[in-house]
Amino acid sequence: MQPTDRTIRQNARGLIIMPGEEQGVFRILVIEDEPKVAKAILEGLEGNCYSVAVAHTGEDGFFRANSERFDLVILDVMLPC
Repeated sequence: MQPTDRTIRQNARGLIIMPGEEQGVFRILVIEDEPKVAKAILEGLEGNCYSVAVAHTGEDGFFRANSERFDLVILDVMLPC
């Protein structure tokens, strides 16, 4: 099969890139209520060239996940109600 513009491929880190996306820039949403934990995750991911957004409440995270495009959501499953 010949590669086409519709063929998915992997970048140098082995991450899948869909056609039309910026090469290697993945958007990640982190939903975490603890500021220190959120900051540590943010710094670690941004240090590895990811585009990261942080939501500090489940409600804000739900809104952002449904109104913006993210490739991955990292969710704190112990968020308060």
